[in-house]
This record gives sequence, C-alpha cells and structure tokens, in this order.
Amino acid sequence: MQFRFNSIMLISHIIFLTLISAPSALALTDPISSPQENIHLFLEGSYFNTTANYDNGGGSYTKLTGSRYYRLYEGNFGAEFWPMEQLSLIGQLGVARAQSYDGDTTRTKINLTEGLVGVRYVVKRSFFNLIPELNFSYPFKRINSDTDEVLLNEGTMKFFGGTWFEIPYKSLVPYGQVGFRYQDEGRASYFIYKAGVAWTPSDFRVSGELYGDVVVIDDEDSNQTSRRDLTVIRVDGGSRKFYGVNPTVLGLRAATKMNLSNAVQIGFTFDKTINGNNSAAGWTALLSLEAFFSIGNTFNSNDGKYVPRVLNPTQDVQRFVPELPKYDKKLFNEYESPVSHKKIKKKKRKKPTPQDVDKALEDVQKSLEH
Repeated sequence: MQFRFNSIMLISHIIFLTLISAPSALALTDPISSPQENIHLFLEGSYFNTTANYDNGGGSYTKLTGSRYYRLYEGNFGAEFWPMEQLSLIGQLGVARAQSYDGDTTRTKINLTEGLVGVRYVVKRSFFNLIPELNFSYPFKRINSDTDEVLLNEGTMKFFGGTWFEIPYKSLVPYGQVGFRYQDEGRASYFIYKAGVAWTPSDFRVSGELYGDVVVIDDEDSNQTSRRDLTVIRVDGGSRKFYGVNPTVLGLRAATKMNLSNAVQIGFTFDKTINGNNSAAGWTALLSLEAFFSIGNTFNSNDGKYVPRVLNPTQDVQRFVPELPKYDKKLFNEYESPVSHKKIKKKKRKKPTPQDVDKALEDVQKSLEH
C-alpha cells in the first residue's frame, strides 16, 4: 500500500510539471484487450520537430527556407475505466506548447488543445480479438485564417469510428486498426489505418508499426489553397503541420514499454514520417508513464499475470493429458482349453443367505475374543 501511494504521488508530480513545462496535444492510447485492473491512468509527453513539408501530390518534400522551423511539445493526460471486463470508457485532456520561426519572428504559445471521450468493447474469439471503438474530441480553440498566433492543433471537432484487431500467438502479437475520422469546419475526412507486430514477454513490450491515412471526403478549400498557405507561412514558419488542405501522412513507429512494478509502467516511442501529401515531414519522440489499479474487484483475464498494455498475448498453458497404460489385450480374453478348445464356463457365485452372514459375524467375534 505504501508503495502504491508513493507511485501515485510521483505520477501526480510528473503530471504537474509536464502541464507547466512541456504540455501536450491529444493522442489516443492503444487499447488493452485483457485488463486485470479496472483503472488505467496515463500521461504522455512528446516532442515534434520539422523543417520541411511534403509537397502537394506526395512523393517529395521541400525544405523550409531561411532557417525556418516549427516545433511542438505534445502529450495528454487521461484515464480509462472498465465497468466490466469487455467494456471501457475513456476520457482525455490535451494541452500543447508550440514554437515557430518565420525567418524574422519567433512565436510561442501554450494552451489547452482539446478534450476527448470514447468507448471501446472487446470481442474475443478463439484466435483473434476485435476491439470496436467510438470517440469524439472537441477543440478548446478554433483556427481563424487571420490569426497571428502559432497553431497548436487543427481546431476541429472530430468523430472517429473503427476497430482494432489483434492475433495473439504466444509472445508475438500482430495487430492493426482501421477506421473513419470525420472533421467539421469543412475539413477533409479520412480513412485511417495502421498495422504492426508486438513482442510481449512478461515484463516489457517492443513493437513496430506502419500507419497512415487516406482522404475520403475532400476539404471544401480543395480548389483554393492560397488562404491556408498564407496563414501557415505567417504563423508556423511555413510548416504544414496543421491547417493544410487535404493533408495525408505515411509513417513508421517503433515503441518499447517496461514494467517498473505491478502498478507502474514506462514507455518510449520514436515516430518518423516517410511520405505524405501537403503535410509536415518530421520526427516525434514520446515518453509515457502509466499506472494501473483497481476500485473494487479485479479481473482474472490474465490468470494472475499482467502483461503490459496493448495486445496481451494468449497465455501458453500446457494442459495435463494422462498417458494411457499399455497392456496386452490377450490377457483379458477368456481362457480356452488347449485340448478341447472349449470355453470354460464360469462358476456362478452362491448368493449369501442370512445364516451365512450370522456365521461370519460369530467367527469374527470369536477371533476378536482370542
């Protein structure tokens, strides 16, 4: 109990310092398919840096001129609660700090970005799991094209519906996600996807994945991009991290997580874009801290063994199978006479009478007296 109290105090101090110094924007955590505890608290802080953009049409990128740059400190704090083992409710709060340089002026801003609520449901099958998910996020500040402040996020309401899938096989777990994300403000809507594999031994997890998105509903400004371009040139040093027209991105992500105790887990992620369209080219480093505890009864889905975070592998339990004794079946055949080859009839046992029982009892009594 003392250790858990100290862990919670440590987490609260880190949360406080993070919100002051390197606050964050919203990034939804991966699901947990087999929880043992019913409360999951998480804190993520990341750093994004870019000095180039992917051109409109994709396949190439252009460096920002005049030493221009855009930097963003991202992260979020949230909680996931399981009222039952298959269903979880999610709430998150994002805040960000951004800095840009346009060749003449450096702009910096810190503010809350958006809040998110969501629900997940785990559907387990013999060799795979499906985790349907719905979530909604609301921005604390919209984007005005006349703004003179560096941008912190897209400034749109987002609705997402999709599903995760995982195929646990011992310690290797292929996984992925597909879904649809809608944005208001006339912005583009997307089909999003990711596919990866995780290696999950008992005390840590290593994973690698490919992720990306595809425009399925065009931005209302698809035929006139100059207004947006002028805004990002003025406030974001020309970076198209946010407020682009029909931006898409393709990237690679590698992550590792390690249990510090039964209740606390730490993780590190490195993310690199490899292609895109009308978006920022750059890299992201992310550090996460997570805590797990229960209110009320715990779950027994891991047979008492908690495996870190997304995609808990199916336990490889060796079942006991009794070995059947070997014997010669001929020993149980009826005896045949070697001469006559006729089966010997079994003598029927005489059914004991009450007199026989009385005599047996008298014999036992006499033997005890002697």
